[in-house]
Amino acid sequence: PGSGLDQTPQYFRSGVPGIEAAEAFLPLILLGAQAADPAIDPSALLTEQAQPLLAAARTGCLDDIRKVPPVPAGQVFRPDADLGPLTEYLTRQEPSQVDVQVPTLITQSSGDRVVSKPSTDLMVKTLRDKGNDLEYVTYEGADHRATIGASQADAQDFVNGILDR
Repeated sequence: PGSGLDQTPQYFRSGVPGIEAAEAFLPLILLGAQAADPAIDPSALLTEQAQPLLAAARTGCLDDIRKVPPVPAGQVFRPDADLGPLTEYLTRQEPSQVDVQVPTLITQSSGDRVVSKPSTDLMVKTLRDKGNDLEYVTYEGADHRATIGASQADAQDFVNGILDR
């Protein structure tokens, strides 16, 4: 089991209705992949229409990316883009492939509609089943953004616990 992150390129190529709502996350995924593997060139993968998403991600935050006009479904990646290296990188990031090397805290709210609690529960189970040691804390009712505030004290305690070792 995994998060399906490795299916991101196919998802964006599929052109399914409503995919534009997820576009703001794509440049962040691409830039993160490039940071880990410089052979992945986000600019070479995206159409001219999608380049502004990448520019906004390089200089701003998620809100800035969301201000970029949406790219029509199925028109984010160049038709001739070689998505193989990106897909291979994303496959290596699947929870079933990861061996956590650092202390890890995962927080999740029950009211999160961006990242569902069942999907996070599955990811945590997958990581733990592989023998990864991590702390998982859940919060009732908070939505995606409110999880940050709800988890602040626990996150600070987690960091302090690491620093006190």
